[in-house]
Amino acid sequence: LHSAVGRRQTIMSAPIVYRSTDASAPTLTGQVGSLVAVLAAILVNGYGSKAAAGWTEPFTGTGGGVFKMAGGNGFYLTVNDNGPGAGTFKEARIWGNETCASYSATGAGGTGLFPTAAQQANGLFVRKSSALSAAVIAWTCIADDRTIYFFAQPDTAGTYIGFMFGDFYSLLTGDGYRTMIVAKTVENDATAGN
Repeated sequence: LHSAVGRRQTIMSAPIVYRSTDASAPTLTGQVGSLVAVLAAILVNGYGSKAAAGWTEPFTGTGGGVFKMAGGNGFYLTVNDNGPGAGTFKEARIWGNETCASYSATGAGGTGLFPTAAQQANGLFVRKSSALSAAVIAWTCIADDRTIYFFAQPDTAGTYIGFMFGDFYSLLTGDGYRTMIVAKTVENDATAGN
């Protein structure tokens, strides 16, 4: 099954593991734009001896950014890390878009928004800190040119809370919608299961 699926879709670049303990790794904190800066280093710019995953950041905003995958469907990840909502600087909000023309703090800078406003009015949530502070948060990330898995340890030692955005293998040849976004659905919540 895996070989059949692999023949019908372009092979992904080799994933890279990024960690907050790497030399020259960017720091994640409970301050504005911290998550966006970490994602830009991982996905677009690289840091230290770690190459970037190969994405671009075509649009930015105050404490926010839009990241475009280099391979696969080429969809966009919008991140609002400017202290939105009840979680303030402890959390960022994220959305996916099929196309994108600008950064929007509500994810509406393009077409094909997911989750839709009807599904999740404020997008999905990425827990990054337990407080508005400069305390450094441990994180680990696995990324390639079309997928990112990001995990942070914001509240409790040994408990990582994460999000995922990117393509998955589909059994449908030429599947133009094989991209998913996974994150917390409850805002201002420190539990890992929401």
